[in-house]
This record gives sequence, C-alpha cells and structure tokens, in this order.
Amino acid sequence: MTQGSKNALTGLPGNEEITRRMSKSANKKNDLVVYVDIIDFKPYNEVYGFSAGDTVIITLSKILILFMQKYAPRSFIGHIGGDDFVAVINKKYLQKFYRFLDKEFLRFREGFYSRADLSRGNIVGFNRKGEKDYFPLMGICAVAFSPYARKIYAPDEIAAFATYLKETCRCFRKKDNICVTPKDIEILPVPVENYLLDENIPLYQKRTVIEAMGESSFSHYGRILTKMLSRVEHMLLKKSIIYALGRLRYHPAGKLLSSYAGCSNAHLRTRAVEALGNIGGTSYMKIILQALTDKNPYVASMGAKSIGDIGHPDGIRHLKNLSSSTSKWVLTEAVLSRCRLGDKDVFSELSELAQDKNPLIRKKAVEAMEFIPSVRTLKKMHSLIKKEPYNSIKKKLLDSAYKTANKMNKEEISDSSNILWDFYENSPAHYRASFISVLAKTGKRDILNKLTGYLGSPSEEERFFAVEGLSNYSNKKSVFSLRKSLNDNSFGIRAHSAKMLGKMKDIESMDYLRKSLKDPSDKVRKRASQSILEMAQLTCPQKKN
Repeated sequence: MTQGSKNALTGLPGNEEITRRMSKSANKKNDLVVYVDIIDFKPYNEVYGFSAGDTVIITLSKILILFMQKYAPRSFIGHIGGDDFVAVINKKYLQKFYRFLDKEFLRFREGFYSRADLSRGNIVGFNRKGEKDYFPLMGICAVAFSPYARKIYAPDEIAAFATYLKETCRCFRKKDNICVTPKDIEILPVPVENYLLDENIPLYQKRTVIEAMGESSFSHYGRILTKMLSRVEHMLLKKSIIYALGRLRYHPAGKLLSSYAGCSNAHLRTRAVEALGNIGGTSYMKIILQALTDKNPYVASMGAKSIGDIGHPDGIRHLKNLSSSTSKWVLTEAVLSRCRLGDKDVFSELSELAQDKNPLIRKKAVEAMEFIPSVRTLKKMHSLIKKEPYNSIKKKLLDSAYKTANKMNKEEISDSSNILWDFYENSPAHYRASFISVLAKTGKRDILNKLTGYLGSPSEEERFFAVEGLSNYSNKKSVFSLRKSLNDNSFGIRAHSAKMLGKMKDIESMDYLRKSLKDPSDKVRKRASQSILEMAQLTCPQKKN
C-alpha cells in the first residue's frame, strides 16, 4: 500500500482501500461492515481545541488497531477522515469487538476531560446557531450490517445505508456508547425510501411523512426526495414530493422541478410552479411566466403567486398586462403579488377585492393590505370591519390593522389616532393593548398611564404589548416600569423587557440588566446580555481614523 492511500493522522488505510474492501464484503456471507464514529466530537473539538481532538481520534484508531492485532488479525480497519472509521470483520468477532471498543473508549475518555466536566457529565459550548449550549460527553456510535444479506453492492450505497443507520441510532442514545448489531437493525425504523416504497403503508401516511420532511429544514431530505421523485409512480405521491422540495427550498432539485412545470398533468404543474417560487431565484422566472399563461386556472394562479414569491420587480409589469378576461382567481393572485412587490398603483384593485362576495378572496386581500402601511390603508380597514359579516375575517382585519399601524411613523399614527382609538374602543378586550402600544408612539401622557395599568393584567399578551409601548417613552415612569417587569413571572415578558430597555438605551438600567444575567431562563439571559452590549457601544470611545 502506498503512503498516499493512508490517512495522514492515523496511518490507517484511506478511502481508496476502504472502497475496495467494502466491494469485496458485498460478496462474502460472513463479512460485516462496521461504521464507527464519535458522538458529540465536534463540540469537544471546539471547546478543547483541535490538538486535543486529534488526540481523541488517534486514541480511537489505536483501540481499533489493538483489537485487530489481538483478536482478529484478518479484519480490516480504515479511516474515512475526521472521526469516521470503518471496519470489515467476520461476524463471529462482532460481540467481542463491541465489548472491547466500549470498555477501552470509556477508560481513555476520563483523560480527555477536566474534572469539572467529568463530574458535571457535560461540557458547555456553542451550537450551530452560535448560541451557548450543553453537550454530553463523547461516546462511540458503531453500527454493523451485512451488505451480502441486504443485497447492497456498490460502496456508495453501503456508505449511504451506514450513514442512515448512524443518524437513526443517535436518536436513541441515552448515555455513553451505542453499538448496533445486524439484529438490532430489524427493530429500528426503516430508511425513509423503503417506507415510501412499501406497498403496505397507506397512501395518506406516506404523503404525511413526505410533507413533514418538507417542513423539517433538513437538507439531506432534499436528496432523498429528489431521488424518490423519479422512482414513485403515484401522482399524489409525486405531488407531495414536489411540494416538499419547494418547502425545503432545495435548490439542487430546481432543474428537475422545472421539467415538471411543463408536464401534461395540471396538478403536478401547479405544485412544480409553486415549488420553484418557494425556492426563488430569477433563473426560474421564464418558466413561471409561462405558467401565468397556462390554460388551467390553478396553474396560472400559482404562476401569479410565485412571481410575488420570487420578488423580481419585473414581475409587476407582467402581472399588470394580464387580460381582463383572465380567470378571477388568477387576477386576484396577480393583485396580491403586485402588492407584495411594492406596486403603488394596486390599492384601488386591492380595495375592490377586500369587498368581494367570496370570503376567501376578502381574507387574502386583507392580508395583502399589510404590505401597504399608510393612513389610507388603515381607513379602509376601519370601514371594512363595520360591514364584514364573518367573525374570522373581522379577527383578521384587527390583526392586520395592528400590524399596519405598527409599521407607520409617528406622524401617520397621529393622523390616524381617531381611527386607532375607535379600534381600541370597539375591539375585544385582548386586542385593546395592541392598539394602545401603537398609540404610544405619539408619546402622549394619558396613553402612558394606560400602559402602566396593563402591566398588572393577568393576560401575558396584554403585558407584552404594554412593555412594547413603554419603550416609546424615555421618562422615569416608563423606565421604572420596564425595570420592574424584569421580575415578571413570565420569562417571555422578562426577556421582552430586557430587549426594550436596550432599545431605550438607558445606561443607568445596565445594573438592573446585570441581575438578569443570572435569570433561570436562557432566553432572558441572552436578551439581557445583548442589551448590555448594545449599551456598552454607546459609551465606548470611538477610534479616530
């Protein structure tokens, strides 16, 4: 074996030799492929440093080599890279291999950590979002299966199946190491691909699983779904897969989805156009514009919606040029997309839709109005709510009125104060605090008194809006009230109060926020620390160029 085919850190065979050995194992009845890696290695590597991480990897390689030398000299050990290893051994050695691996790694593990981390049973590091988090001590994950028994022949298929098994097994980790035998695999959840192709699974369950994958935000599901799209025959399954790929915003599937946007089935065309809109990117604009002229009104209306989803300003021109004979649903979606794209000439058309006979169209129009925050919009909402017969749409109007007003500046709110007070007087109790919080932007004293009154409300939602509104005042009363809210029994209110004190830039509140750094809630501590750091920037001397 040449030096180039060995791993530089451990000296074990690298990927070329691993591939050759796995190919041979697919034809040997007694061979097992065992994938071995270290659970929670990444946070350890980041906290203790790369040198310490390399020591852990080298130690694991020595454990694997020692077993091979002592008990199974004909076995194979390879190093894929990082903390990933692969072994090919005779199935008669598996139990002894696992016992040896489990015992030796736990014995060495004590030397990897400080006494404090060992006694606590975890380390403090940072997760993928950059937030402080707690991670368990490292453990071994080893999964063994027979490529021969499972009829998996290609090395990449063997690797993919092993990766799936490792991800599944980690979900069941309770403490220390996980060592999975071929028998254990039979009671683990089957790979998603097998589940979706199993004729005994009801169609609605498959569609539910697919759509859940779309909402999961796990990109590796995109690879699975893309592969499955060409394998499933049922139209409804294809429809769900296309929808899920769009929800995942899985860009690599764009070319495949584009082909479905031109297929003969209207259901699949509709979902493909929707998915391309979700993925975004001007490269799909031509395909979506073609959908806009589709003879099927559902496909065409989805084309109109997707133009708004992509957000390309040229879309306004195309949407305006639609013929008046076009389907009503297409014209409705076109108006809504123009609104989202910032078309200033759309208000009159939107107002007409908000008075349409169809309640679904009225509700969509009200939602779109939030994109045009102005006195005119608020007046329109005020007139609509008096005529609206459906409570669900009245509720939507109240929500939209608050969101619209909250985007307006102080002068616009002052001009709309009569309307906002009318919303306040005639709204259900749980809506009133939201309108008071908006009116607080005018800085009027009587509103401040109402806000401080809401701080004693049993409703957490009302207290939240009271805290929001108080941040618009910079007097002693509002600052005192916000500091007091740092002791609210709700962690959400405490966190919001810490945020609003930071927004007010009241340096003297820094000492109060310091106490919140010891709050039992992570959310409160994080928000307090951010506000303190924002305040510190105000007092930090600026460097001269």
